[in-house]
Amino acid sequence: MSEAEDIWRTDPTTLQDVILDRPAGETRLGEGPPLERIWILSLLERHEEAVKEGQQLLARSQDRHLELGFDRQSG
Repeated sequence: MSEAEDIWRTDPTTLQDVILDRPAGETRLGEGPPLERIWILSLLERHEEAVKEGQQLLARSQDRHLELGFDRQSG
């Protein structure tokens, strides 16, 4: 089992990612790339922070794919 699988899993009923180890998730916030940080914030149910960081990342980004993905997730 990988390190990430110890921290989260996909619920087979809802197909949503769920956090298994909150302290490990909190630790990972400072370790990964910005998109992973946003995803982990969401798993930790820190949705307002995730949205704020997502909007900040989007404002700084020149990546059109990121823009389209963010619009899709928000809609």
